[in-house]
Amino acid sequence: MRTILGLPDYLVPYDMMAVGYPAEDPIPKELRDIADMVHYDACGPADFRTPEKLEADRQRFTEWCVRAH
Repeated sequence: MRTILGLPDYLVPYDMMAVGYPAEDPIPKELRDIADMVHYDACGPADFRTPEKLEADRQRFTEWCVRAH
């Protein structure tokens, strides 16, 4: 999958899907711009987040998730 998607070594692909209805309204979350995530025909190193950006996003998402649950 890494080769097909052209993923750099520092990205770890995973899959996650939530099923069901929330017990309460979710906390609004920050969404990335669709243009930053969708690529047609090809993508290169500049199209991926850096390890530093991934870590900053992970921290923000963890904080959001902990607050939400």
